[in-house]
Amino acid sequence: MNARIPLITPDTGLLPLLSTADKADLAILVQLLNRSSDIDLNLYITDGQDVAREESPLSAHDVAAEIQRSGGNSFANALRGGKGVKYIEVARDVANRVGVPLPVHSPVDRIEQAIVRKLFLQAYEPLSLGDRQSVLVSAGIDADRLPPGVTPMVAIQAAFSMGNFASYQLTLIVTQAVTRHVLGTHVSASARTPLARALALFSDSIGRILTCILTAWDIAGPAWRVTLPCVVYVAHLRQKTDLKPRYRR
Repeated sequence: MNARIPLITPDTGLLPLLSTADKADLAILVQLLNRSSDIDLNLYITDGQDVAREESPLSAHDVAAEIQRSGGNSFANALRGGKGVKYIEVARDVANRVGVPLPVHSPVDRIEQAIVRKLFLQAYEPLSLGDRQSVLVSAGIDADRLPPGVTPMVAIQAAFSMGNFASYQLTLIVTQAVTRHVLGTHVSASARTPLARALALFSDSIGRILTCILTAWDIAGPAWRVTLPCVVYVAHLRQKTDLKPRYRR
């Protein structure tokens, strides 16, 4: 690991979350930071590194600082002594760039949720009716049993807002599709599960959306290609962390 990266503190929207994250999750964030950008990043991970080991050099402080740095303008970062911007500012910028209108004082989890929901709906709309049904089933939404007047789109919106297990499943579908697009990783779930089928359906659709968005962002600089995948993955980590106490036996 290179010299410690300056971190803007307190960053309550990011550092406490990453401090409780598994080493494997931190490693995926590092890979997203490295693979999404051609700028000189301060984090690295070797292909053969066992990312789950406790002695892994990965640090929540360094990953958080790199996300902050990637979200800031390089010249402005230099004026800040190498520091970037707080994570909530990174998330707000991503929301603006994907076209999500938000109240000025929205909390970071709501910003993340809005970004993931927008990506999900954009990828969901072009699917066939049969593929849409498969995706809904994977999130525990039965389109045939919805109350009168409640469309699948309304049910999806409600699921995201509730922050329950269905919301987590929908976020996981988007997160896995994003990481597969950026990293080329494989789905860990059995290929026979509804979730695995939904991930396969979304992979190409999300990939096309990300290609369009990130290609447009290239005009602004390579660092912008980092922030969208990272914010999506952090949103996944936040939901996973929030759900743990609810399902602990």
